[in-house]
Amino acid sequence: MNAYYQAGYLHEVSVDNVFAFTKQFHSPVPAIGPFVSVRAALESSSIAAWLAHPSIEPSERVARSLAFRKEGVIQQRKLATASRLIDTSGIERRIEQLDAHFAQLRDTQPHSANAQRLTSTMPSTTELVRDCLNMEPDYRILSAVAHAHLWALQQVSFRVVRDQEGPHLEKKLEPTVIIYLCKLAATSLVVPLRMLARQYGWNAPIIQHTIDRISRVADEPARLSPAAGPQPA
Repeated sequence: MNAYYQAGYLHEVSVDNVFAFTKQFHSPVPAIGPFVSVRAALESSSIAAWLAHPSIEPSERVARSLAFRKEGVIQQRKLATASRLIDTSGIERRIEQLDAHFAQLRDTQPHSANAQRLTSTMPSTTELVRDCLNMEPDYRILSAVAHAHLWALQQVSFRVVRDQEGPHLEKKLEPTVIIYLCKLAATSLVVPLRMLARQYGWNAPIIQHTIDRISRVADEPARLSPAAGPQPA
């Protein structure tokens, strides 16, 4: 149940980021912020789908839940180290407890073929977006914009303006790009929502109607093709 609780929590994070994404389309419209919001939504959505995927066995779901918790505590330890906190013993004890839980899980099925797939280390976010959402190229272009790589910014967030002063760059978010981002945002919402609805038996008409409406946007074929850009960085 912890895994499904975590997935629900992460889906709420995706909803919040998509809501932030929609709030940005008021004048003046930012040309970079929407990419960051959608990228964050895809990240939490992919982890939620990884935890709640209906095809995995219970033991693997427990292992993933533990791995997610451990990754969070590891990040907490990094923050403590960067903040120069002297006493991190509580964090270290929590990591040891999680490792002990994982070892106990492995010991309960020593001869199971599934035991070979159990790991206490989470895949990278890029791997999760690839495997759970099938959107690695999209995530990479979002990340390139979020990390301010010039080749990406020149493709989607700026346009070349030529006037009496000569050519120069101007921030511009094309309507086709907005539609593309809406498709990614809808996908981040609908994938884990379908899984959670199936798990909890959410058959209420309003929930199914919501899934159907989001799915129509998520299934739109419009997309960008991440490329190397018109100019080298």
